[in-house]
Amino acid sequence: MSQLSAADAQTILVSNYVAISQLALCVYEYAMTFDQEIAAVWRRKRTAASLLLLSSRWIMILGQAVIFTPGISWTSCRASFILQDFTFAGGQVVMTLFSALRVHAILLQDRGTYAIPMIVVILGTVPLATNLFGWIRSEIEYVRNLRMKQSQGASSIVLLLTRISAIALDAIVLAATWTKSFQHFREMRRVNLKSSVTNVLLRDGTLYFASLLAINIIQILTFSNNLFFVTPSNRAKILKVLTMYT
Repeated sequence: MSQLSAADAQTILVSNYVAISQLALCVYEYAMTFDQEIAAVWRRKRTAASLLLLSSRWIMILGQAVIFTPGISWTSCRASFILQDFTFAGGQVVMTLFSALRVHAILLQDRGTYAIPMIVVILGTVPLATNLFGWIRSEIEYVRNLRMKQSQGASSIVLLLTRISAIALDAIVLAATWTKSFQHFREMRRVNLKSSVTNVLLRDGTLYFASLLAINIIQILTFSNNLFFVTPSNRAKILKVLTMYT
């Protein structure tokens, strides 16, 4: 058991605040959309899309439950961290499949119906592979009154590769959404139709994937300590916050 430095304690405090905010968002989202889950999944015939939606929601709940479940003993913290890693990996797989399914649906009539979704799947597996690499080479260090996981050997090249693949994935989804939907959106506006599936795709899809794209770009910028807004003391906190939200 080791002592906790002031910098490490501050980083853990920030990550705890972020985790609590994630829990609040998770509870709010689930409470507001539970009736939609019943209507879209439980009262209809099961499809690949509905099962994907259901798995994403329950993985989200499981991930929050694991984070806020206290360890029974010091040795049980290791199992807790392993379970966190598995739920995080499951979430990454679901979101990659969701992105590929979205691109496939948008490009349904094009020649690249299967090629581009496969590229999305390949790009989505890169962060999963690099995270598994980091988890295998990580060590768990027990600290008084806290539990802490420190990654060993995760090079900047691996981290950079993870973010670049995520940026490419988000950019492809955004490009596909705008390329195939913007013309329909203009037609809807021309005939004064304010609500349509195309409108939802452009609005919600653009906001979601543009936000992920911005976060991934900021993470790449924080890899360099030479930037004017990045110092060794706040770099770890910035990366911790951004990683937890992606």
